Amino acid sequence: MGSGDFSSQSLVEMTNYLKQTDGLFYRNSLGAEKVISAEKGGEKIAVEVKSFGSPSVLNAFHEALGQYLDYRDALEEAEMNREMYLGISLEAYYQIQDIKFLTRRISKYTMKIIVVDVESNTVQQWIK
Repeated sequence: MGSGDFSSQSLVEMTNYLKQTDGLFYRNSLGAEKVISAEKGGEKIAVEVKSFGSPSVLNAFHEALGQYLDYRDALEEAEMNREMYLGISLEAYYQIQDIKFLTRRISKYTMKIIVVDVESNTVQQWIK
């Protein structure tokens, strides 16, 4: 799956949100900062956008993990037929990669992640 697979409007919305939050979060009823839904062909996704505005990447990741799992379970229970993704900035992704404990959590919980370069408004990586 490449960056052109889903609506560029959703991508711009996600990257603009990541640029502007500075730790001020909008939260929906499940605790997500911002959730974007997209569909292309028969594939449907929901993306929980996280800004990692916390000074501690470890704390921010654990909060994101809990919310991601809750939201993924809620989608499954509601039979919404959407794949859950966590949308994070390239900078946050690099910070996570520096902590092996966190990368093992990503694998253990089979987290799907979209890594976005907020400066160029481009998806850098889809992790499935």
